[in-house]
Amino acid sequence: MNDELRDGDAESIENPETTPSGDAVERSVEQIQVLPLVALRDTVIFPEMIVPLQVGRDRSVKALDRAVRTSQPVALITQRSSETEEVNAVDEL
Repeated sequence: MNDELRDGDAESIENPETTPSGDAVERSVEQIQVLPLVALRDTVIFPEMIVPLQVGRDRSVKALDRAVRTSQPVALITQRSSETEEVNAVDEL
């Protein structure tokens, strides 16, 4: 009985219907985008929310202006500490 389970498991792992093809993986890699990251102070944004954004840092303003001009998305994160002036993405994530 254990041998049957092992054989069934091996078949399901190697089943081409459940394993992505090389083409599918390649398409997924091609779809990866690099997004501008904008850190927000004292604001939490959830998907589908419509809220005014208050940004003051020059880098954030430029990132949002470019995103609007090019119709590209941006990634928004909430800062851990609202007192931090210069945000390092590694510290905030």
